[in-house]
Amino acid sequence: AHPNPTSNDLNIEVELAEENNVYLSVKNALGTELEVFTIGCKRDDFNYNNKPAGSLKLDLSGYAAGLYILEAKTEFGVKYLRIIKE
Repeated sequence: AHPNPTSNDLNIEVELAEENNVYLSVKNALGTELEVFTIGCKRDDFNYNNKPAGSLKLDLSGYAAGLYILEAKTEFGVKYLRIIKE
């Protein structure tokens, strides 16, 4: 995810080993879920290494400055990323 820290938009790019959905959850520093999104990762001709990929632009302009957690979940596991909103 970039840019991080961000003042407004956060670009998220995902690449997986096989086609799948990535379920994203934006949480505040206390772990309260604020928003939920889905990225569908598919193979396409534009992906140079032929791996399933997807992207999403999150508009964080309505969020207060502070720390947020981005949770990315697939059927294979979960990853967490700290996001700083300026």
